[in-house]
Amino acid sequence: MEWFENKKNALDVITTLGGANLEKLSKNLKDDFEIVMKSMMLSGLALEFASERLKDDKFIVLQAIRSNPEALQFASNKLKDDYNIVLEAVKKEGYCLKWASSELQNNEYVVKKALENNNSSLQFISERLKNNKEFAIFCVKKEGFNLEYFSEKLKNDKDVVTTAIKNNCYSLAYVGENLQNNKDIVTMAITNDNETFKFAGDKIKEQFPTVESFLNSEKDVDKDNLWKEKVNNDKDNQWER
Repeated sequence: MEWFENKKNALDVITTLGGANLEKLSKNLKDDFEIVMKSMMLSGLALEFASERLKDDKFIVLQAIRSNPEALQFASNKLKDDYNIVLEAVKKEGYCLKWASSELQNNEYVVKKALENNNSSLQFISERLKNNKEFAIFCVKKEGFNLEYFSEKLKNDKDVVTTAIKNNCYSLAYVGENLQNNKDIVTMAITNDNETFKFAGDKIKEQFPTVESFLNSEKDVDKDNLWKEKVNNDKDNQWER
C-alpha cells in the first residue's frame, strides 16, 4: 500500500476511513505525533496501535480517552497511575477503574466518581476499601446491591446490611450467612417483598419452611410482646394506687 509509509497519504486515509487504520501503518508512522493524534480524535481505541512512546504521552492518551474512555487499557503503566488521566476516564465510564493502578483503585474520590455511572466498578476497588465500613455504607445507601462487592466482615455488619436492605430488599441475597439467619434482618427484607424470603439463611428455612410460617411466628412474637407490655403496665398502675 502506497500510504503505508507515506505520511500525507496516511493522514488522508485515516481522515477518510477512520483512526483504526493506524494499525496498518509503518512503525515510524505509529510513532508520529500528528498521525497518532488524528487517529485518537477519530478512534480512541486505536491507541492500541500507537508506539510505546506515544502510549506514554499525556496529550495523546487524554485525547484517546475523550474519544473512548476504554482507551485507558492501552495507556502506559505510568499514565494508568496518573490521577487526572484516570479521573477523566472513570468520569466517562466507571468500569475503566479496572485499568487504573492499584494506588488509584484505592483512592476513595476516584472510586466514587467511577461509582456515579457504573456500580460494577466496585469490583475493582482495593481490599482496604472493601473493608471500609463508612465507605460501604455510602455505597449501599446509593444502591443496596453494591453490598456484593464488600468483604464478608461487612456483609455481616448490621449497620451496613440494614442500610443496604432499606435501599433494596433484594440485597438480602448478598448478606453474610450470619445475618441471613437473623430474624430481624429477614423480617426487614420480607416486609418489603415476600419473595426475598428465598434468600433467608438455611437455619431460618429449616425452622420456617415457608414465608407464611415465618410471618406467623413474627405475629406470635408481637402478641407476646403486647401481652408482656400490658402486664407491666397493670403492675405499674397497681403500684401507683
